[in-house]
Amino acid sequence: MESQMVNRDLYSSDNFLLHSDDSLLSNDRIFVGNQTDDFVVSSFLQNSKKVLMLGLGYGGALRALLIDDNEVQVTAVDINPNSMRATALIMENYFPGISNKVNYVQSDALQYLKEYNGQPYDVICLDLYTREGYPLFILHDEFWIYLKNILTEDGTVIFNSWGLPQQLSPLKGNTVQKSIAKFMGDHFSYLSALPNRRNITFIAHLQQVPVIRQIVNTEDFNAIDRLIVEFFPQRIKYAKKIKSENFKTLENDVILTMDEFNDEMYKRWPHLVEKCNEALVDLGYTQIRDIMELLDDPIKAKKMTKLLLERNAIESATIPVLVGAYSFHKPEGLDWYLYWMLEEAEELMDTHKEWVINTALWQLLEVAANPYANYDYWASDIELLFNKLGLR
Repeated sequence: MESQMVNRDLYSSDNFLLHSDDSLLSNDRIFVGNQTDDFVVSSFLQNSKKVLMLGLGYGGALRALLIDDNEVQVTAVDINPNSMRATALIMENYFPGISNKVNYVQSDALQYLKEYNGQPYDVICLDLYTREGYPLFILHDEFWIYLKNILTEDGTVIFNSWGLPQQLSPLKGNTVQKSIAKFMGDHFSYLSALPNRRNITFIAHLQQVPVIRQIVNTEDFNAIDRLIVEFFPQRIKYAKKIKSENFKTLENDVILTMDEFNDEMYKRWPHLVEKCNEALVDLGYTQIRDIMELLDDPIKAKKMTKLLLERNAIESATIPVLVGAYSFHKPEGLDWYLYWMLEEAEELMDTHKEWVINTALWQLLEVAANPYANYDYWASDIELLFNKLGLR
């Protein structure tokens, strides 16, 4: 009964849509097709009653932390008093049934870790990227030591890291995402990663891999939220395992800011075009100048992707990532992607299961969840597909 109450309280009948550089949230859906959707990992952990959120924005991730357990309490820490006050007002006005589950603390994240002397946290979520970039303290062992000191022995750390797109090898070169992987791998026994367009969500545990639980009561969720909740254990199961020894050295000149990441993206983009053109030529097609052309030629896009998958090329993520990105900026005409998954996902699962689950199908769900895209009507077809694939 308590679970049902929580589920209903996650929605508001009052129309509300907020989209800023820091957050995206809507009154009628928990998941919005954005990177903070992956913080729902916390809700699937057996040990997740006491949660610390470092970096709040406007609270886009809060409801994902509260989807199933009436006993969860979240402490949200942010250095910006204005966004914190705004978030508290949003929660009180639109989601009053769960607003008392969040305690707000204005503080610098590192300072909070240093000064905290309460009971340890079961889960620590980090969302520290801002328009200015990442705080430098995440690149020092001191931060990770303080963080571990306030984590329970079987606790989990979830780090939302924004940077280069999935198809541009974000864990190579001097990216902050590579540095985060190195530090987390050095300080935690187990590390995995969930890709999502320009984001990687790192999941770290001090000891063993935690038991992932099923959320049984999903009847009060909207259709897309329900599909995401029922699908998400598969996303966790097929998360990419990360070993810190794969990152033996770290560069001094780490890419930290939005401008630096965009510059690096433009530098790497020609290589991506080259790899895509190699596949297209091998398939008998002419070369392209702009990868975006492929979204207007689904047959070519699908054939190229399958060949890149056969070659185990990271560029195989290109089309799903572009579809997910376009759902925000140019959402018309993306139904072909749904039809592709309906027709070929089962065959692709036989040889590329991790890619299908955490790249292709995840972007399918993210497009359907996006409040700007208006693809909610995909829900019934996605449900049939997931039943067919045994993913629910």
